[in-house]
Amino acid sequence: MGKITDITLQRSGKRVNIFVDGSFRCGLERITALQAGLAVGMETDDAALEALQLDSEKETAFNKAIAFVSSRRRTEKEIRLKLREKGYMPGVISAVIAKLRDYGYVNDAQFAHDYVEAYKDRAGGMKIRAELRRLGISDKLADEALRELSADDALESAMNCARRYLAARDFDRQKLYRHLASKGYSFDIVREAVNRAAQEEE
Repeated sequence: MGKITDITLQRSGKRVNIFVDGSFRCGLERITALQAGLAVGMETDDAALEALQLDSEKETAFNKAIAFVSSRRRTEKEIRLKLREKGYMPGVISAVIAKLRDYGYVNDAQFAHDYVEAYKDRAGGMKIRAELRRLGISDKLADEALRELSADDALESAMNCARRYLAARDFDRQKLYRHLASKGYSFDIVREAVNRAAQEEE
């Protein structure tokens, strides 16, 4: 148990921040806090606040998540972070994620596949994998999505990247090598692409 030490109004005026023992614990709709009779000095705990939030704000959290994914597909990690920023507690967030999965609004495997398709012509597998990991995609799902790329696909992508780079520059083997490596292509692919680019320059 802890003691509510502060309740502050958020900028929107519709939600409040709940502080327990001096630390931010969650955000609640103002009406929810009023109806529950929350006040400074009252004792509470995470379970009670989470139950209150789950009962009264699950739909609100779901609608916020829907608005977040409406602009583009998102990963579970991105949605969790967004809802956490809004002050929703773990139980509420998990319930929202489960509902989003059921409705087909979040699917990390499909996200990984689509991401690879979108960026395979602009970056190498290592960079794509790193970006997927940053976005919260597991290594297993990233590897499954990247498995669809062949060595020929990777080489063609590297060659296109090299041609774009050389369009406004003189050929410099070392600089081209560093550029392609920075794009996440493997050592073998970079070496082959640089050799082919050198032949094209000749």
